[in-house]
Amino acid sequence: MRHAVDIMQAITRLARELGKTIVIVIHDINFAANYSDYIIGLKDGEVICDDETTVIVREDMLKKLYGIDFRITRDNATLLCNYYKI
Repeated sequence: MRHAVDIMQAITRLARELGKTIVIVIHDINFAANYSDYIIGLKDGEVICDDETTVIVREDMLKKLYGIDFRITRDNATLLCNYYKI
């Protein structure tokens, strides 16, 4: 997990410093929620959602995308998309 966090932080820093857009495919909604500015959600090969992270990372949108219930917890600058025990 440490290496994954290091990579996400480095990618974010480079994108900001160089003013570049970086496209990444990632299946961990918590990484996407905390490091992305924009999310395109695919399900069965179809685009289900396509918007800024703040619009996508909502319980109703994530249920539509993943087909399971979520509880989203926010503190300061961190989002936790919990789907383990709801």
